[in-house]
Amino acid sequence: MKYLTGIVHDDDPVFRRRAFEEFCADLPQADVMIWCDGAAIIMTQWCGSGVVIHWTGEHHHESIATAARRYGSPYHAEMIDILKALKVFFLRN
Repeated sequence: MKYLTGIVHDDDPVFRRRAFEEFCADLPQADVMIWCDGAAIIMTQWCGSGVVIHWTGEHHHESIATAARRYGSPYHAEMIDILKALKVFFLRN
């Protein structure tokens, strides 16, 4: 695993940004990107969530919306998103 080393907070911002960009350019590109968002009314009721799965090499994406449950939290709704995304990913591969 590659780590970004030798950079300190007091370094010039332009230098830090260039070092970060060079570091990111060397990272392998992801085959799949997953975005999720969960929400709940009054933080505990009527949870819902949505997830978008994007396969980068195929220029294909899939969107999933789900009702998590009556009582829960935004965190719980996002965990349901991640579980659904993993199921779709593993069924597809």
